[in-house]
Amino acid sequence: MTRNYSNQLEKYLTQNKLHIIISSLQLIEYYSPIIQQDDRTNRAIQLLTKCPFVIISQEDIFSKEEEAYPNILTVLPYKLESVKVMSHLDTEERNTLLFQMLHEGISGTDFDLKRWATDYNESKLDWPKCAKAIIQDAEAKNTIKSKAKFLQSLDLRFCKRILDASEKLDDTSKHDAQFKRYSKKLANMLGRMDTWRMRGIHLSSLIFWHDYVVSNKKIKESDQGDLFHSMIFPYCSVVITDNSKVDCLENIQRKEYRYKEVQFLNMYDYSTVISTSTKRYLFAAPQ
Repeated sequence: MTRNYSNQLEKYLTQNKLHIIISSLQLIEYYSPIIQQDDRTNRAIQLLTKCPFVIISQEDIFSKEEEAYPNILTVLPYKLESVKVMSHLDTEERNTLLFQMLHEGISGTDFDLKRWATDYNESKLDWPKCAKAIIQDAEAKNTIKSKAKFLQSLDLRFCKRILDASEKLDDTSKHDAQFKRYSKKLANMLGRMDTWRMRGIHLSSLIFWHDYVVSNKKIKESDQGDLFHSMIFPYCSVVITDNSKVDCLENIQRKEYRYKEVQFLNMYDYSTVISTSTKRYLFAAPQ
């Protein structure tokens, strides 16, 4: 995070009375097993000391969206809200807590940065192979020719409990209350073709479709993090990111009315744009 970007972001958040969203993946970028204090860390701490923020995990989003279906999740699930944790602390105590948070997580909770970093870095290496396998499977099954069917299959990848239920269909001994609940969700999804109700999951699938199927974009390891970040966007009033991603997201907006309320802004030219949304969250891509 450059000094200029940090200062502009602080001003924008204050003017628009927004909370900044910090994702588990952004925290992973700061994580180091060797605790050190550098300019990048200091700027992040300075920003978070002055601006209200919430911390979320992408896993919580797709878990809560699956649980809420067929209803649409309307409340952003977060692990920590700064106003509840830091409002009683002085500046020095806030700095100490934030420094610990950016390097370790928070003791006594499932906020474990070391574990998150290990899991993510392993899965990131496999992403190009995994994404190609998804496309090849869709080509073999001919679902690649149907955008709706392809998106549905992508969305279902994140529905762990629904997929678990589908694997127990032939084993009546495992048909407990949870099986009945999630097998009904699966039947509804397949019949109604409405996995779009899981808005964060579905937006990440739309980006996958737009980038890899329509635009034939080269698959990179870093794309996995971008797709996970996109699950947050439907719960934001403003998303600040680089120009290529703004173009992709605005293209999706023109075709998908469900994401019209989000403002996607270029990180190099956003400071004069005022948020008009009633939501209170902003997501800013790292720089």
